Amino acid sequence: MRSCEGCDGDGWVEEEFARPQDFNRDVGYLDTRRVECEDCGGTGAAETFRIWFKEGGSVSETWGGHGIITSVDQLRELADQYDFDAEEVLDWGETEMLDEDGDVVGGVVIYAV
Repeated sequence: MRSCEGCDGDGWVEEEFARPQDFNRDVGYLDTRRVECEDCGGTGAAETFRIWFKEGGSVSETWGGHGIITSVDQLRELADQYDFDAEEVLDWGETEMLDEDGDVVGGVVIYAV
């Protein structure tokens, strides 16, 4: 599995925040804290996903045209566009896309590279 590019596989990133001047501090300053990496959800691993369509449809060229999704952000954007549950993919590793009749027309799975 590839390491997340956002946190270099650590699962966290350092975030700056302000410590303003107050009665106990004569000057304000910027401090840092560790926060969970939004790109990998704290796992440190870069997950890749594959989107597929039963009737041979394809994802637009914006997404590479090959049905490969390379980040959780892209997964969530496509979930809005194609109406599938991104959280189900992240929790269970796969989901299906259904048409109005409840028939499977595609899906998304975690794709091991």
